[in-house]
Amino acid sequence: MLTLNKLKEQLIQFFTAHKQINDVKYCDDFDFAADRNLNFPVCNIEYMNSNIANRSINHIFKIVLGDLMNDNVEGIEDEIYSDMLLVAEDFFAWLGNHNDFSFNKTSSINKFVDDKGDRVAGIVFTVTLAVIRTQNICLIPTDND
Repeated sequence: MLTLNKLKEQLIQFFTAHKQINDVKYCDDFDFAADRNLNFPVCNIEYMNSNIANRSINHIFKIVLGDLMNDNVEGIEDEIYSDMLLVAEDFFAWLGNHNDFSFNKTSSINKFVDDKGDRVAGIVFTVTLAVIRTQNICLIPTDND
C-alpha cells in the first residue's frame, strides 16, 4: 500500500526533477509565504486532507506553481501563467501514468498574484490521488495473538 509519506516523496521528486522548477517546498500557505529564500520558479505542495471512499483512500493536495514577476515587463503575468500551466500539464500527464495510485482527472486551476514581499504570479490547483486500502484485518498490529 502506498502511504501518505511515500506519496509525498513521489510528488516532491517529480517537481524537483522538473527542469522548469528551481525550488520545491512541502508546507502550508503560511510557511510558504514566509519563506524568503525561495529560488524561483517554485512549487509548493500542501497536504490538505484525506477521505475514505469504498476500497480507496483519497488524498488531496494543493499545488502552487509561481514565479517572480517584474511590473515593468508588459504581459509578464500571462507569460508566467502560460509557463506554469505547461508545468501543470506535465504533472497531470505524469499522474495519469501511475499504477500505484489513480488520479481524479478533474482539477480547477486558478491564477494568483501575490504582492506581499516578492511580487509573485502563478497558478494554484488541487489534485485528488486515490490509493487502494488494504482492508486486511490480519495486518493490524495488535498484542492479541
